[in-house]
Amino acid sequence: MKENNQNRGFTLVELLITVAILAIIVAPFLATFVMASGNNLNASQKQDAANLAEDIAEEIKGKSLDMIEKTPDWNWISGPNHPSNPLNIYEFDIPSTALPTGIRSGFSAKAKLEPASNPINDKMPTLTNMSGTDTVLFMSGFYANDSSFPSASRRESTITISCDPITSKYKVSLEVEYFDSSNISLEVKQVSEVTRDEAPSIFAVYTPMSLTDKLYFNNDLSDDEMENAAGDFVPLEFYLSIQKGATIPTMNPGNIMIQEGFGVSADTIANYITANLSNVDRYINIYTNADVSVAGYEKSLVKEVQSDKLYDLTVEVYYGTGSSKKKCAEFKSSKLHFG
Repeated sequence: MKENNQNRGFTLVELLITVAILAIIVAPFLATFVMASGNNLNASQKQDAANLAEDIAEEIKGKSLDMIEKTPDWNWISGPNHPSNPLNIYEFDIPSTALPTGIRSGFSAKAKLEPASNPINDKMPTLTNMSGTDTVLFMSGFYANDSSFPSASRRESTITISCDPITSKYKVSLEVEYFDSSNISLEVKQVSEVTRDEAPSIFAVYTPMSLTDKLYFNNDLSDDEMENAAGDFVPLEFYLSIQKGATIPTMNPGNIMIQEGFGVSADTIANYITANLSNVDRYINIYTNADVSVAGYEKSLVKEVQSDKLYDLTVEVYYGTGSSKKKCAEFKSSKLHFG
């Protein structure tokens, strides 16, 4: 009788051939899987490092330089009292043991603070502790609508402070009017209006459109409205910083007009300062970097109320040790130091 071979199994040779074919087919997929797994791990490390760099930067920004110097386990490379610090640059290493728990394993960091090239470092008036009262800042509002008026050749900006007789709230507003080259008004833009419980200090950082720009500061307060809770007369403080652009070097100081009190006509900033140098009861104390040509008083006009300094902050995070150590994240920011 003929033997039935339909149900016989694989021979050893057939099995080996099958395994070999599978190995050839699967090998590239295994390599891809291993590579993808490695890439995922690398991406995870980079994300951890980026988070770590940002956390360290926020910690540095939230501390005074004094506190940073005394942070345990941070190894100073240079600092104000460090012999290798001729440029007043703060630089220090942060070992793994000083990093936040959870993702610090294998990581270390380095941080650097160096004085920034910024007007704050050039002794312009600063916003903090200017007068002990609230401060209203005008900056981008002056040029925020420039793109809407491409044919404009100059601006006239007006800052006005007044007091509502019903609510006794102080109102500070900014209006910007645009003019074309034929001196025709294009439009008046109500840029900003804020209210305060007390008369605030006013800080204006102005970037001119042209040398013929005009800037008005109008004080519409009466004598009574300029008294504090104790009944003492308190002059307003007006801080004006004129920014010099690449094409517009400065602004004509004759176009900066000050109205010193309710019902009083405006005067140029130079005339106002000259008339009030010895007047202790003046309505407005002016502090500015504008060239007002008042002999002997140019530098004294800028009130250096606080020796603030702005630093560029860089945090780098590394993974590994020795020759295998590599930078895997960097975070840049800035820190304002209050002196």
